[in-house]
Amino acid sequence: MTYFKDTPGNNFNSKSTSPVRGKKRKIPAGKRILREDDESRLVVALKDLCDLEYQLENDKIALSLRTDFNLIDAFGIFDKNKNGYVIN
Repeated sequence: MTYFKDTPGNNFNSKSTSPVRGKKRKIPAGKRILREDDESRLVVALKDLCDLEYQLENDKIALSLRTDFNLIDAFGIFDKNKNGYVIN
C-alpha cells in the first residue's frame, strides 16, 4: 500500500493521523489540500469509478437473470489449469 509522503512540492495535509509519521497536522484556514488541476482529475477519476461500478453491477444483475449462465461455467473460463483457483 502506498501512502502520501512529505516530499518537496507535495501539498498533502491532513487533520487525521499521518500514516507515515503518526503525528497530526492541521490545514491552515483557506489553504487547499490539492492543487486545482489535481482536484479536478481526482473528481473525474472518482466519477468514472462510480460509473464503472454502476455498470458492472447492472451487468452482474443482467447475467444472473439469464437462464443459460451459471457461475461454475464462468469460473471455468478463468481456471485454465482446472486447479480450483485463478492465477496470473
